[in-house]
Amino acid sequence: MTMTRSQAERRVVDFLAEKLGASTTIDPDQDLIDNRMITSMGFMNFVLLLEEVTETPIPMEDMNVEDFRTLARIRAKFLSVLSDDSESSIHHNEEDAHV
Repeated sequence: MTMTRSQAERRVVDFLAEKLGASTTIDPDQDLIDNRMITSMGFMNFVLLLEEVTETPIPMEDMNVEDFRTLARIRAKFLSVLSDDSESSIHHNEEDAHV
């Protein structure tokens, strides 16, 4: 089942918060790498999570560390392909109307 953008973002934030061992608010422009929320050891697991929530592979040759530096950049690069909640509910309502 395809996730909405907000559902995918929640999964990403939950993943990062779990790595910190506490519930925390993550600022969209907070540097996730400098603050060690994404480490070299956890990077591939994070990429796998992004591939899972977007249902899209991320080729190694297309990876740029800068795309993973903040939530804002992750949203723009990876999560923008997903529909937002309002688009999803409109789509479902249109499908219901055709039944």
